[in-house]
Amino acid sequence: MLTTESERADVAREVELMKTLNGRNPHVVTLHGAFEDHESVQLVLELCSGGELFDRIIEKKSYSEKDAASVVRQMLEVVAVCHLNGIIHRDLKPENFLFDSEQENANLKVTDFGLSTFFKAGQRFTDVVGSAYYIAPEVLQRGYGPECDVWSVGIIMYIVLCGKPPFYGRTESAVFNSIMKSKAQLEQNFKKEPWSKMSAGSKKLIKQMLNPDPRGRITAAQALASPWISIDGVAPSIPLDISVVSAMKEFTGYSKLKQLALRHMAEALDEDELRELRSQFAMMDVDGDGVLTLDEMITALRKMEQGEGRTPISEEEILEIVESLDYDGDGQIDYMEFVTAAMHIGQKQRGDKDKWKGQVQRAFSSIDKDGNGMITAEELQAELTALGETKESIAELIKEHDTDGDGVISFEEFSNILRARAASRTRSRAASGKFDSKSSRGSRGSRR
Repeated sequence: MLTTESERADVAREVELMKTLNGRNPHVVTLHGAFEDHESVQLVLELCSGGELFDRIIEKKSYSEKDAASVVRQMLEVVAVCHLNGIIHRDLKPENFLFDSEQENANLKVTDFGLSTFFKAGQRFTDVVGSAYYIAPEVLQRGYGPECDVWSVGIIMYIVLCGKPPFYGRTESAVFNSIMKSKAQLEQNFKKEPWSKMSAGSKKLIKQMLNPDPRGRITAAQALASPWISIDGVAPSIPLDISVVSAMKEFTGYSKLKQLALRHMAEALDEDELRELRSQFAMMDVDGDGVLTLDEMITALRKMEQGEGRTPISEEEILEIVESLDYDGDGQIDYMEFVTAAMHIGQKQRGDKDKWKGQVQRAFSSIDKDGNGMITAEELQAELTALGETKESIAELIKEHDTDGDGVISFEEFSNILRARAASRTRSRAASGKFDSKSSRGSRGSRR
């Protein structure tokens, strides 16, 4: 079947992807080897004799939220590891999850990386691939990134809990129309049975995973910190969140005024919003002393492995991040310094708009000491001087963000500082527009 160079490249990429993931997570099917002769290419995969996900669910006489949480946790661990290694799966569906044995406690394994690809931070793809029920709305709009994998797991979680997909249609186009109206559709669905019997935690997580705005969608690592995921009392192994790493790298490019604004914003967050960042900090803080040393940062950030077109984060870059985050200059990163740089500010502002505005107002008020609704150079001087700024540079910082030229920072200008991005998104070169449906592509795995 490999009649063109493009088809050969697809198989070569699939092999490279699986090699990158080998040994990284127990929920990824292992590639033992790839061999080529004059007639074919053979991929030797780990034997998964336990059957497909839904077959196992149907066999069980009863299926609880506890069982569902265990399944979803394993899926999210796979997605988090893929994204950390710069891989987007693009075809997560129940048929591509197999159990490795017939035992009750068998591991769930993801397979079929035929539509998967490597990605770089900020890269957007335009080719529509995947299976109809599980495709994210941004894929249909031809501008998507790794967030689409979280949407697919959210769809599977919904099905695992109630037995049918949230967005349905008799034809492919009808399914797509339903997906594009997903927010209203989901609200309607939750008013029907069996959702009245489901926990509030399960519905909250589904809403977060099926957020139609990918910029506000929860990441896989954040979802793993959800209380519902550990509903059975087993704490999940939360891997390093790629969005946390990206946020910290982006933080080094911000002006000192934006860094200060973010610090006050971080202090305005509530405990619920800090939960996932606390788990990330604890994962990186190996000795548990409440601060991150340079060595701990290097160990954690080097988990970003090198994939095709990717370079691992260098020690110089890590040192730059540490120096940028180290607000008090003690050579270590405490929890609030970490939160300041690592919080997902884009997700916060696209969530509850009123809550976001309230947090920004509290952050603004904590700098606006006299409460006159304006931040002056004098009010900034004490904190920014500690960051190495002079009176002259503080005046320049105000000028940079003072859009109306009145010499002070208003609440609106302060809000704009928090909204501004440090770098523009890069566009994917992919533009084939080819749709690969379930009917034209079966799932690939080693089955008995």
